[in-house]
Amino acid sequence: MISKEIQTLLDTIENYKYPSYLIAQPHEPTIEVGEIASKAAQYYEKARYAIDYTEEHLLRRTAIERILRRRLTIEFLSEKDSRSFLVELIQAGYIPNGELPERVIPHVQAIIDKLLFFQTLIKSTYPSEYRSRFLRRIINFATLEIENLFFPAIVDEAIIQAFYDKVKKHINITNSDITKEEGDIQIYLACRRGLLKDDDTTLFYHLWIMHYPEWTELNNKTEENDERLKNIAEDFAEVNILIEKEIKSSLHMRLIPKLKNDIIYFSALRKIVSTQKESTEQIINNSEQLNFITREAVEEEYVKTHAQMRKNTYRAIIYVFITKIILAVVIELPFDHFFIKEINYLALAINTTFHPLLLFAMTMNITKPDKKNTDKIVGGVHSVVYGNGHNEIFLQAKRAKGLWQYVAFVLYLMAFALSFGSILWMLNKLHFNPVGIGLFLLFLTFVSYFGLRVRFIARKWIVQSDKQKFLVFIWDMLTLPIISLGHWFSLKFSSVNIFIFIMDFIIEAPFKVVLKALDTFTHFIKEKKDEIY
Repeated sequence: MISKEIQTLLDTIENYKYPSYLIAQPHEPTIEVGEIASKAAQYYEKARYAIDYTEEHLLRRTAIERILRRRLTIEFLSEKDSRSFLVELIQAGYIPNGELPERVIPHVQAIIDKLLFFQTLIKSTYPSEYRSRFLRRIINFATLEIENLFFPAIVDEAIIQAFYDKVKKHINITNSDITKEEGDIQIYLACRRGLLKDDDTTLFYHLWIMHYPEWTELNNKTEENDERLKNIAEDFAEVNILIEKEIKSSLHMRLIPKLKNDIIYFSALRKIVSTQKESTEQIINNSEQLNFITREAVEEEYVKTHAQMRKNTYRAIIYVFITKIILAVVIELPFDHFFIKEINYLALAINTTFHPLLLFAMTMNITKPDKKNTDKIVGGVHSVVYGNGHNEIFLQAKRAKGLWQYVAFVLYLMAFALSFGSILWMLNKLHFNPVGIGLFLLFLTFVSYFGLRVRFIARKWIVQSDKQKFLVFIWDMLTLPIISLGHWFSLKFSSVNIFIFIMDFIIEAPFKVVLKALDTFTHFIKEKKDEIY
């Protein structure tokens, strides 16, 4: 018998109707762009992606936000600008060319109008020190609303609801003074972040919609809607603080590893629902067919994940190698020449080649999961769909802060000192200069963190066991300080990416003007050519 959560999922998908405003009728005018301008825009997007830290599943949303932000800060958003906004997205390849009916333009404009009106309310309600943070948040809202307008995430939202309903009954948060509602929110955040890889911005938006379910219905310009938006603006600061507190809580982050296997099972189910569509209910009602389709879907994901991992690794190795050569020529070599008065070619060679080789060594032995793992996933999906038992999950809301907690912290500091102390001792023996040591350690942390992320992605579909091997524990203890520092550096550097700033605010604006002129010119030539025949 199909479980209640999965039946609700099937009913939701079956009753969903694709928005009519996205379906062009025969002979209806659609938004089209020239092929030449579109190719140029897509090459630009690839170049920008090459130097960005954005995860692949967030690229489309990032592009929408980038265009909105640029048009708000550099250009002027006029009443007719929503069409040119859509043209940019089509040129960049995020929306299919010639498939979107022009009657969708008012829907986009309504979101932009609400954005501008709400920004005005925020500016008049709050002092200047809060405005920039709040205004960024409002642009995030508009970005996600526009993305959902064109790409309704009906499957993802239905899967998340089923996942949440399924696991929350078996999660026990102990040693806690939080309310049941607060605990349920942490479980919901863990489900979204674990299964869909939602970032803080996306999580904030979904919690915001929980507070204001009518938000997307306030796009129509009426006195009643304007009054409601004024009331929301007055409560914005209070709700913002509440949601940020919920997202910053470590509780849902600590819950995600405990849901690892459930995330795998629902990821497989998500794949089946997304690909089989109308046949999903028929497949789920036949256990043998479900097992067969699950096995096919999972093995296809093995290949896809492994190929993507290899692609990202090779690109990272080339990027690290070229960067190290540039830094060696620009910084290390001059420092040796002018300050040390002697060039240490061995140190230069090690500093240039070690990190790419380390990254290669960390990822070269990663293989696709085996048949035994696939059997576990098939069994897990079977359990999810047909409502078999689920192990209880216990999570302490508050960590003990007794003597042993301080002992553990001291041991961690000792591991930190041992790891970096050993590396510094070895570099000194090789006569590295201070600049070389600094660059070596910086890239070591970056590469170690990236290598761990790659291995984590490769293990995305591996069902975990509760056993912990002793040698793995020792290795984790020695490498965790290096990886943790690499994680911290990556967050800091990603927020101050000077190359992205140059592309977004110096190159992109004039480039888009050129594309617009080129697109207009190609259409003009085409019209002139048509007049001849």
